[in-house]
Amino acid sequence: MVSTTTIGQRQYRAYVISHTHWDREWYLPFQAYRKFLVQMMDDLLDTLDHDPEYRCFTFDGQTAPLDDYLAIRPEQRDRLAKHLHAGVLEIGPWYVQPDEFLVSGESLVRNLLKGFRHARALGVEPMMVGHVPDCFGHISQLPQLFAGFGIDSAVLFRGLASSQVKHEFTWHSPDGTAILGVLMESEWAYSTLWYALRDYCEYAKPYDRDDIVQRIAALAEKHRARATTDVLLFMDGVDHAPVWHDLTRALRDANESIPDIYLQKARLGDYLQDLKKAVAGLELQPITGELRQTCRDGMSDVFMGTMVSRVHLKQANAAVERLLSKVCEPLSVFTGWLGEDYPTSYLQTAWHYLLLNHPHDSICGCSIDQVHEDMIYRFDQARLIGEHIVADRLAYLAARIDDGLGAETAASDTASYMIYNPEAQPMGPVIRLTLPLDEGWRADQCLFSTPDGTAVPHQVLDAVADTLLVKEFTAVPLFLPETRVDLVVELPDPIPSMGYATIVVRRATVPVHPTGTLCPTPRQMENEWLHVRVNDSGTFDLRHKPSGRTFTDQLLFEDVGDVGDGWKFRPAPYGGTVTSVGSPVTIRRLHDGPLAAQYEVRITMTVPDSVSLENGHRSTRTGENTITSVITLQKGCPYIGVETTVQNTTRDHAIRALFPTGLRGATHTAADTPFDVVERPIALPDTAGWPEPAYSSWPRQSFVDVADHQSGLAILSEGMYEYDIRDDADRTLSIMLLRGYRNVIGRPHDEGGQVLGTHRFRFALFPHDGDWRAAGIPALAQAFRAVPLSTRLRPPRRGSALPMPLRTLPPVQSFLSISPSTVLLSAIKQAEDSDALIVRCYHLGNTACEAVMKCGQPMIEAHLVNLDEQPISPMQVGGDRITLTVAPRQIITLALRFSATQS
Repeated sequence: MVSTTTIGQRQYRAYVISHTHWDREWYLPFQAYRKFLVQMMDDLLDTLDHDPEYRCFTFDGQTAPLDDYLAIRPEQRDRLAKHLHAGVLEIGPWYVQPDEFLVSGESLVRNLLKGFRHARALGVEPMMVGHVPDCFGHISQLPQLFAGFGIDSAVLFRGLASSQVKHEFTWHSPDGTAILGVLMESEWAYSTLWYALRDYCEYAKPYDRDDIVQRIAALAEKHRARATTDVLLFMDGVDHAPVWHDLTRALRDANESIPDIYLQKARLGDYLQDLKKAVAGLELQPITGELRQTCRDGMSDVFMGTMVSRVHLKQANAAVERLLSKVCEPLSVFTGWLGEDYPTSYLQTAWHYLLLNHPHDSICGCSIDQVHEDMIYRFDQARLIGEHIVADRLAYLAARIDDGLGAETAASDTASYMIYNPEAQPMGPVIRLTLPLDEGWRADQCLFSTPDGTAVPHQVLDAVADTLLVKEFTAVPLFLPETRVDLVVELPDPIPSMGYATIVVRRATVPVHPTGTLCPTPRQMENEWLHVRVNDSGTFDLRHKPSGRTFTDQLLFEDVGDVGDGWKFRPAPYGGTVTSVGSPVTIRRLHDGPLAAQYEVRITMTVPDSVSLENGHRSTRTGENTITSVITLQKGCPYIGVETTVQNTTRDHAIRALFPTGLRGATHTAADTPFDVVERPIALPDTAGWPEPAYSSWPRQSFVDVADHQSGLAILSEGMYEYDIRDDADRTLSIMLLRGYRNVIGRPHDEGGQVLGTHRFRFALFPHDGDWRAAGIPALAQAFRAVPLSTRLRPPRRGSALPMPLRTLPPVQSFLSISPSTVLLSAIKQAEDSDALIVRCYHLGNTACEAVMKCGQPMIEAHLVNLDEQPISPMQVGGDRITLTVAPRQIITLALRFSATQS
């Protein structure tokens, strides 16, 4: 036996981090996991109280499980706080461990903001380490996000191969921000010591001193091969792991027996503090951008199949993210300028529900059915809160707009509406919107104008009977019949950025029929930019008139068997691929007019109804899936819109929409990810023999673009996070609409993964000159996702005794604008810890720019702040404007203060 020596006499120092990776829900529902969480936490607190050698514990880089524990054990709050204040427990910086590609950049910021505030509410600062132990790959801007919170390191294990990269590296964001990266072992991930001693940690084997020491020595040798310093990292813990009570004994025995290494129990922050000193002055391997290398060795898969698993969850998430960050919060700020209270608690509650759906095993759709049913409830709660905030704020604004009608109650044959633009760029002037008409009004007997009498051409697409609920706080509800009209209008001017315009509608005595056409010949549509021909097969040819380039046979559908699971799409080895070529097709023109034309294409695909998981053969039994696409072209619009509805009746398959681009000179795709646009090669590397071969599929948020040196084709969308690019002659681009799979972890009879039923998708094809920068695609993708909101300026009221606000607002107004269009808005909200206004934006140009922000209120003070909303430096303001220099790919956050609110 080697005698104990001091740490200063050892060649290596190994920091042993006791932790647990806590999935709130996965192969068990949340409540089942919470039962184990309570048991684990009770035991942990007892251990910390009674075993002074155990010393400390790191809680998985998140804080949400502490709420889950205290909801059951509220009497343990003081005891938990005692260990937090003593530095024994290490929590945060996240609120939940997210997937980084399936949520917005703003959601990642809010996740960290909530984690920081949650830790501070418990009386401590969060762990200042970017701990992302199990995220399925990492976005390019994560170093900048962490640095924005004062975090200068990240600990991870997916997206890079530990056989190819040293344990320590320097990770750069595209804006140049650099942090220290620590890549854990691909083989044993965030559980190296635990896996080395697994049978002991699980109490499956009685303590054996010699065997344990030998295994620790072997682990140390393995770690030393990748380390660039004498500081090593041993991770004691695994998914949902309780305390291993023999750990301190094992460390004593190892220190007595292994002469060149000293093992010390520590927090993850302690390890990083020492490591940063050790690497100072060393030239570490630099790595820039996203980390999405498929698994080369070990178990570091990035699971591309999760981009489409249970696609309805992705769509719900995108809709709620946009509702809260792009509509609710800005509207609440703008009405706050007029004197309305900011709904802080409501918004915090909505974000709480939303963030609880962002853990990687939740939003990725790779858990059991009960988990994802619970998610739908949380999405609904966040959505309902947001929708009621929006309705209230729109009504508050509408009641204060001067529509030029004069009398407080307009004539019975006249109505006025506010149309709100939620984007930071002007909208229109040709826009599609939905308006409510009161009982007795006919959609085809309306004349539209601006308040000053300028005619507003319009074209009705649809009208549906509905019911208006009128509920005033002082009265019982009224249910009034109304008609909701889907129409296209051409305003004299675009709706200003983050502002509104007003239109007046008068009843005509005879039906109004707009004249003009966008369909010059049958099955064709044409505007200033595009010519569209609908083919007999149900595809369409798209000609870009400025360049003359035609993209043929767009919107072909492909069906292939899937023997995968929630994580991975695996094509069935037998049974082949079915395409929509030759399927029964029904084509009809829905609308034609001066402002919009629509064709409906209905395809019935007969496909195998399932796959045998035993032999990989698609069934000889068949089923029919109906795919209905409505193709819309609007006047002046540079893209063609598509709304596709899939009636999915079959199992174990994936459906793709194919878009052959013909861009043979294209070598890369470009797609947006949180706060960035990433260019990826089309040609795949040789990954023969890898556990996870390279994918031709990649993640995106709102667009993907393929371009050669002259022109390109982009697909714009929302809630559709996957695209695939084939290295074929046609450079075929595709998007997977849905995938149904039978393999659900531990629950082979769960049906939710099959996504049976009706699914709707909205996307657009945008042909263009130049590359994605020259075509301004990021701003266009934002505009495509934006939906104009409308509300009556004079809604039905119970009686004249209710006080009426003064109509002092102009008929057209912008509350906030940002230029140039390469600077995109991420957030407008109230600060977390003060009444200041937070504005966050990011620049996707390739050179620095002078950005100008104009507000609807004079500013009295402005500060540049970090993502944690802590001040960096004051800025000069000039009335309602502020100018700032923004570097390429830089995220900028401002804290602004304004003069008194308007009357």
